[in-house]
Amino acid sequence: MELLFKNSFFRDLSEYKSKLLKKALSELLGTISIAKSVSSISGLKRLKRTNAFECKIELKVQAKAYWILCDVTSDGIVFIRIKSEAWCKKHLRK
Repeated sequence: MELLFKNSFFRDLSEYKSKLLKKALSELLGTISIAKSVSSISGLKRLKRTNAFECKIELKVQAKAYWILCDVTSDGIVFIRIKSEAWCKKHLRK
């Protein structure tokens, strides 16, 4: 599966200094890249009412949770943002 990244994803990622987050993200991206289809990606959920994001992948690192906001295309996934769960619940609520 093809992995594409928006600049906003890397800007968000640079805000976090956690090595554990970056290690968990690396493992997750490795798993996603070898997935046969979108349905085989664990933790991928469609968002109900958002304008810009179609799906999220929840990534838990110790006691914190992060949401990777993405769009699913016909041949891959476009990673748009990575934000804390609290940020997403506050800003994506409509």
